[in-house]
Amino acid sequence: MKNTIRIFTMSAFLLALCAAAFAHTPDKLDAWLEKYDTFVEKVEKSVSDKATSKIQSFYDEREALIKEKDNLQKTEGNFTFKQGLRYGEINARWGIAIGALHTTKGVKKAADSVNEFLEEEN
Repeated sequence: MKNTIRIFTMSAFLLALCAAAFAHTPDKLDAWLEKYDTFVEKVEKSVSDKATSKIQSFYDEREALIKEKDNLQKTEGNFTFKQGLRYGEINARWGIAIGALHTTKGVKKAADSVNEFLEEEN
């Protein structure tokens, strides 16, 4: 009986050590997600500023970030489930923000066309 308790205690201790060793700590992919989140916040701010002239530079910057992520994933492995969910949420925000910028650009073009037509009529 004492041996069983001793083995059980040792097993529990080893499991606790393994759990501590494999506990998720912030890594390079988490740092990249922070960088990507900051970038998307910058795009979202430009929507409120109606900065449609920056659209192409945002696409270029995002492409560089995605390449950086791909290189990180080659060395660090894929996202954890939680990181994947966060990446999906940030990507959704990116899509909404860049779509809003394109819509703003289209509305500006339409307004300019209407103004041009009205000036020609007068």
